[in-house]
Amino acid sequence: MSNLPIFFLSALVAETIGTFTGFGATTILLPIAALLFPLREAIVYVGLFHFFGTAFRTLFFARGINWKIALLFGIPSLVFSSIGALLLSVISPSIVSKILGISLIVYSVNSLFFRRLKLPATPAVLVSGGATTGFLAGLVGTAGALRGAFLTSWNLSKAAYLGTGAVMGLGADAARAYVYWRTNLIHTTPAFILGLLIIALLGTTLGRKFVQKTPSQLFSRIILIALLLAGLRFLIS
Repeated sequence: MSNLPIFFLSALVAETIGTFTGFGATTILLPIAALLFPLREAIVYVGLFHFFGTAFRTLFFARGINWKIALLFGIPSLVFSSIGALLLSVISPSIVSKILGISLIVYSVNSLFFRRLKLPATPAVLVSGGATTGFLAGLVGTAGALRGAFLTSWNLSKAAYLGTGAVMGLGADAARAYVYWRTNLIHTTPAFILGLLIIALLGTTLGRKFVQKTPSQLFSRIILIALLLAGLRFLIS
């Protein structure tokens, strides 16, 4: 494949950024992959790569995982993502995407320049937040930025923010990779899959080094700026 060097370099950059911010790797990589490969192959390749990256993030930041948030938020998110997907033929995803974009922009701007929203640490808030995130993910196709916005409101440490966000997404990524394998959508060589695994490890390692060297206050502001950019993308896409 003559496109492999471009794809692997793009994947390395995407995973480094995705590890640092906790979201965005797929958003960066999928449009590039779609230019290099047929769309179905691009989706499968990026899905596998994202699974590897999420697994490494979960491993690297495992000590920071807040399991209460991960379980109470993550389980409803998985359930309601299926409901959102089922309603995809009824509700326009473009409208939902714009609403999501506006919500992320308002939240990030308010948090950057005014006062950050803090949600009460109650099971009801976690369950409802997970259900909302999952439902919108089923319609729009991605949940990373919205999940990131939710986690920033809890004022978590860098390791807790990244570890909790990673383990939340790991189940969905694993399920998607399993479906690809069971339905014979993975038409590639073991060497290519090994390449994806190595690049995911390198990108996660680089991203973690940047996280470790970034002061917590600056890290928090970078995340909010990334949320603002994600909101703009949803709004204009």
